[in-house]
Amino acid sequence: MQRADVRMDRAEARMDRAEARMDRMDRQLLGIQKIIRTGMKLIVRIERSQKESDEKLSALIEAQQRSEQREERLDAKLEKLMESQRKTDEKFAKWLDSLKHRNGKR
Repeated sequence: MQRADVRMDRAEARMDRAEARMDRMDRQLLGIQKIIRTGMKLIVRIERSQKESDEKLSALIEAQQRSEQREERLDAKLEKLMESQRKTDEKFAKWLDSLKHRNGKR
């Protein structure tokens, strides 16, 4: 009988240790679940932030392209204006020369 009691005590001790290990594993699994949930929330937040950044970057790219197009149009207008001013300067110089020659003949 005593031998059976010793065996039973050992079996109960093994069961207690197994239960303690299972309790530790359960706590670890709960901790891992919390970490995973937190990580998933963080991933969702990062994805939203990335989407907003992508939209802002696209808007900046479009604004830059519009600015470049405006700059090209302004450059073309400036070229025309410079050409017109050069022609006006030439005409003015000719007119001044004609006045000098007319005054010199009198």
